[in-house]
Amino acid sequence: MKRLLVVVFAGLCLLAGCGGGTPAISVSASSSASTVAAGQTAQITATVSNDSANKGVSWTVSCSVASCGSVSPTSSTTSPFTTTYTAPSSAPSSNLTVTITATSVSDSTKSATVTITVPAISVSVNPSTPQTVEATQTDQFTATVGGTSNTGVTWTLYQGLTPCSPTCGTLSSSTTNPVTYTAPSTPPPSDLTVTLTAVSSADATKSASVTITVPAITVSVAPTAPTVTTSTTQNFTATVSNDPTTAGVTWSLAWNGSACTSASTCGSLSGPTTTTVTYNAPVGVPSPATVAVTATSLTDTSKTATAIITVTAAVNDSELKGQYGFLLQGFDDATGHQFAIVGSFVADGSGNVTSGLIDLNGPLPLSALSVTGTYSIGSDNRGTLTLNGTGFSRTFAIAVGSLNGSSIATKASMIEFDDTSGTTGNRGPGSIYLQDTTKFDLSAVNGPYAFQLVGEDGTVGTRLVNLGTMTANGSGSVTNGSFDSDDSGTISNGTFTATLSTDSNTSAFGRMTMTLSGGATGTRDVYIIDATRILMMTAGNEVSTGLVSGELRAQSTSSFSDSSLNGVSVLYSVGLGSTAGDSDVNAGLLSFNGSGSVSISIDENNSGTISTNTGTYGYSVAANGRVTITGGSGHQPIFYLLGNNEGFEMSTDSGASAGSFEPQSAGPFTIASVSGNYFFGQVALSVTGAVVGSGVATSTGNGTLTTTGDVSGPGGVLVSGQSLSYTLTVSSNGRVTDNQGDIYYIISPSKVVAISSTSTTPDVDIVQH
Repeated sequence: MKRLLVVVFAGLCLLAGCGGGTPAISVSASSSASTVAAGQTAQITATVSNDSANKGVSWTVSCSVASCGSVSPTSSTTSPFTTTYTAPSSAPSSNLTVTITATSVSDSTKSATVTITVPAISVSVNPSTPQTVEATQTDQFTATVGGTSNTGVTWTLYQGLTPCSPTCGTLSSSTTNPVTYTAPSTPPPSDLTVTLTAVSSADATKSASVTITVPAITVSVAPTAPTVTTSTTQNFTATVSNDPTTAGVTWSLAWNGSACTSASTCGSLSGPTTTTVTYNAPVGVPSPATVAVTATSLTDTSKTATAIITVTAAVNDSELKGQYGFLLQGFDDATGHQFAIVGSFVADGSGNVTSGLIDLNGPLPLSALSVTGTYSIGSDNRGTLTLNGTGFSRTFAIAVGSLNGSSIATKASMIEFDDTSGTTGNRGPGSIYLQDTTKFDLSAVNGPYAFQLVGEDGTVGTRLVNLGTMTANGSGSVTNGSFDSDDSGTISNGTFTATLSTDSNTSAFGRMTMTLSGGATGTRDVYIIDATRILMMTAGNEVSTGLVSGELRAQSTSSFSDSSLNGVSVLYSVGLGSTAGDSDVNAGLLSFNGSGSVSISIDENNSGTISTNTGTYGYSVAANGRVTITGGSGHQPIFYLLGNNEGFEMSTDSGASAGSFEPQSAGPFTIASVSGNYFFGQVALSVTGAVVGSGVATSTGNGTLTTTGDVSGPGGVLVSGQSLSYTLTVSSNGRVTDNQGDIYYIISPSKVVAISSTSTTPDVDIVQH
């Protein structure tokens, strides 16, 4: 056994190299570069270890082709052992891999290698992506040649496979680098595609190309499909693209397949310029009722654009008569920022806005701008309203309702209806209210108010909601201000005071200014509807300061309690969806017991995901009407009461929803509960991608609801007079569904709220008499 152990130990020493003996020679090598262009050099260094004779190394070069380049010297005997590798003088046709071997002179079995790539010639052009160059315009291109010291190129223009210069444009030179391309002096009849190619001077088989498009002239007209009532006007604007002469257009009017020659039959054009014209509708509706306005490019008469006008009778203009305040909230196409317009106008009952005043907050803010305009209301109570002022011209689709005993509308819905491109316009919904001009004074703003304001914090894609209460003394002093805020999930609260000030426009339009201090600061533009409803908007430039807008509503008391909530209310709200760019809407029932408990049944569409949320929670009402909800998981909303079972709602999560709840009445409900003539509109949007609409609806109480609406959608889609029919199923608690999957809740026989269950950018619609 002892002998075996000795033998094994000896074997282990042999394997491990322990004790005595001479270490074997080893060689390693490195290169100063891993890639060497044709004709260029790199230094190779070898290290030989354990060579007591120090004889150095010999160098060899190998590759897969005949010409691999060379090393000099071919042997190195003095440390450090180096040689210089010189790549072949001509670049290979494809990338060449060269192996350089350092072999020990003392022991030729010991060697090391380095690998070097000799790249083939390559050519690239910058910019490399397709370019658009209008007629007479220029663009510069640079060629980069790799793999050779000869970086020259030859430039050529091709149309298809055929050289085409100068008919397809010219180059500043065929050999300079960079080169300037100049498009033809005349726009092509159709888009011209040109290929610019750079060919290597060192290897004509190596090249790179870029595609250039010289666009043809295009013409567009806005609006594209307006409805114009008899004896009114409509302005049109033509945009000509890709015309180096900026010559503009000529205008023509056609009807029934021929030129319109009779102003009394089909209307006329007036005040034409090279970019604008005004259409004057006839006193009667032509048959057929469509007229075509065509803009023709002066530079290329084959390029035209046509707007189709539908002429309708203005039979209900008298329904809009008096002074009206309005608030519209939406999004700007070009920037993605929110905007709001608040103002007042006087309608004469005959289609004319005789005076008005607006404030606009958004990318192009306006303050206290005087406006006039026209409007037209058709037989179904739908129509259009156009307001014009210095630097301002907007057209709105409107639907009037809530006719008082004199057949005068006290309310109307509105949407902006002139966004024909989806890139440079605005889109949003709003509401119009008949004003009480006797309240255009500080004394009218007296008592406790709750408010709800929505908008953004100045950053695109955010959602900011402010909810609170305040007390006005009728002399301009505001005290007891208290608020809660949700800025896309950042929750804050505080107190404030404010001063309400009149100005030169107060007596005429009900406009005032509110200046806040304390926990909330800034200035608000205020328009009085009456003593119970006041419209408000952040003054200034939204892009830099943020924007909120909404309403102040009078509270029924200054001392609320838990018993102020005792009954069933319908809740509806809108906020940001869980997916960026989508919205989240809710509608459902709140059942309060009057002593701190509320049961909910809420339908939700969050980014297209439908759910029903139920549960029982606690609530607590402060004297100023602030309501907190307790129980359950997650973030619970905050309410501010307007009266018994009625108020504003705000979430306290990243969705930053804003909503309202109203007492439900006249239940239990049946199919017959939805009956009569309605008008509809939307609450403020939360995302820019939502479709907006307004219009009218009717039902005979038989379960069928027929709507006619006007729609403005992303991409500049405008649809006028869209008719749809729905089959309703009504539950006794007021929950209604239709054959499209939409969900409604009846507040009363005169008011219904609805949410879509199919869209990822759903909205809340208010349907009311």
